[in-house]
Amino acid sequence: MCGICGIVRFEGGEISEGDVRRMAGTLERRGPDDEGFHFERGKASAGLGFRRLSIIDLAGGHQPMTFAGKTIVFNGEIYNYRELRKDLESGGRRFRTRSDTEVLLNLYDARGEACLTDLNGMFAFAVWDSVKNEVFLARDRMGIKPLYYHFDGDRLVFASTLKSLLCSGEVPLEFDPAALGDYYAFRFVPGPRTVLKGVRKVPPGFSVRFRKGEALEKPYWRLETSEDPAGGGVESGAGELLRLLDQSVRSQMVSDVPLGAFLSGGVDSSLIAALMARHSPGKVRTFSVGFEPGTGVDESAHARKVARHIGTEHRELIVREADLLDSRRIFSEMTEPVADPTILPTAILSAFARREVKVVLTGEGGDELFAGYNRYKSLVYAGWTRAFPRLLRPLAAAVLRRAGKGEPFRNIPDVGPGNWFRLNRDFSEETLSSVLLIGPEDWKNSYLLAMAGAAAGEFRNASPLNAVLELERRTSLADRLLMKVDMASMGVSLEARPPYLDHRVVEFAARLPADLKVRRFKGKYVLRRAAERLLPRDICWRRKHGFIVPIAHWTRPESLEWMRETLSGDLLDSIGFLDKRELYSRLDRLRSGREAGREARPNGEDVSLLWPGVVLCAWLGSVRDAQKK
Repeated sequence: MCGICGIVRFEGGEISEGDVRRMAGTLERRGPDDEGFHFERGKASAGLGFRRLSIIDLAGGHQPMTFAGKTIVFNGEIYNYRELRKDLESGGRRFRTRSDTEVLLNLYDARGEACLTDLNGMFAFAVWDSVKNEVFLARDRMGIKPLYYHFDGDRLVFASTLKSLLCSGEVPLEFDPAALGDYYAFRFVPGPRTVLKGVRKVPPGFSVRFRKGEALEKPYWRLETSEDPAGGGVESGAGELLRLLDQSVRSQMVSDVPLGAFLSGGVDSSLIAALMARHSPGKVRTFSVGFEPGTGVDESAHARKVARHIGTEHRELIVREADLLDSRRIFSEMTEPVADPTILPTAILSAFARREVKVVLTGEGGDELFAGYNRYKSLVYAGWTRAFPRLLRPLAAAVLRRAGKGEPFRNIPDVGPGNWFRLNRDFSEETLSSVLLIGPEDWKNSYLLAMAGAAAGEFRNASPLNAVLELERRTSLADRLLMKVDMASMGVSLEARPPYLDHRVVEFAARLPADLKVRRFKGKYVLRRAAERLLPRDICWRRKHGFIVPIAHWTRPESLEWMRETLSGDLLDSIGFLDKRELYSRLDRLRSGREAGREARPNGEDVSLLWPGVVLCAWLGSVRDAQKK
């Protein structure tokens, strides 16, 4: 795992080595073990930077790496690189190292962009071709590894983080008001947009080829959403899922450094740890965090039970109030602003695991592929309601609306892919308008709502549940969940690998009928049935809470003071679209409530509205600090 960056001028001209080195310097946490640079000037000029977290071939994987006029900088892991290397060697290729980087570079030299379909891994890479004067960027199918770029026709700037991009001195820092609307409403900005004008993300499963005056964005993988109506039944589906997951876990355990697993005690991470135990020559190292009263929901007892059952070498950290306060340092390592407060306990867990290992396998993706979150049930219940005779539908709807909380349940039976994101916004437009100074057109230009509307025609052969799962895979999975985990782990130089997001597992999940995902009022039904073969039944079927940081934490004096300092007037003014007076008013209301002894029941909306602004200001402050170095 690494950090990459670069500047290319297609019309030639000087590229400042200092700018490229400063870009790479911001990526040090992503790659503390080594750095490298490549500069050349000709008809076009290029400067590439690289920071390395050594995982495979510790001595021989130095980058940038050049072969046949092509220079690569590569972030990630190619899990099937040994098989690909054998194929290349049978065709006459010879290798100097044992690294997956050299395999990828040779494969690209041999097959061009077609090589992407051969790759099983998580990756973001750039290839500078000095013969053709072009740059090729590509990102893995799920968007596990981030990659940003700015292109004006002559000049291309790319990097693993927005901060690195902005430290090039080549990219203006100008916020996009419509993107800020999405950021506040959904806590993330859907790709390929970012919070900044003129800066894009390479979408998951896409490549972009740049030449002078031209950027060609092209998908190399699309997920087929047509369901198998038979589905093979529960037992058959559970068996096939277990086979695919076992295959994925085994391939992702390749490493030349110590490796472990996050273990929450939920079924997703527990199943991954159990499968790792099958293939590990020694005891698997597992890591979990618990919470002292008042700091979060403590599920550590479940993690201990699983660890005992599968025989892991288990480590547990109890999170205290001081740990949550210290974990706010993660904002200085943010790839881009993502206002998900669970990044804090994720960062604590990552730092805890990094004391002993450099790589962890995680349970990310299980809920998103197999409908584990409670909100997904509203789509199934809406279908049940519509199946009742017309006269009974109001009664059925009234009963099923009580089965969950939030707008999706309140709108049964009128909930589906077309209004899913609108119903799942954190705030109403009226509430958002109180803190965001953007115009009516910017509200209408929501990138997330526009994308969902444009994609609606693709799902004619999919159930509403599977259509929504695919919409979220393209958006919140990559741009919120995976971004959060990448930032939390790479902020402490830890590589996190999600076996559920092997593309073969994802393709299998997409073909499963909805009733194998939600059945008998339980989500992740087929996954739980698969897990029963390896785990205690109560672990497989219990309700998981996840990382929940209580609202009360943010109303304590230390937190309120930090939020006030972070919401600097200077930073808010430079963003330009946040109502400083309204934010300060809500902060003062929390403080006055604390002083009046009402902290036991703080205003959750005040905290929730403040949080995206706090995260945005903390990120912007870290960018300014980096630009001064």
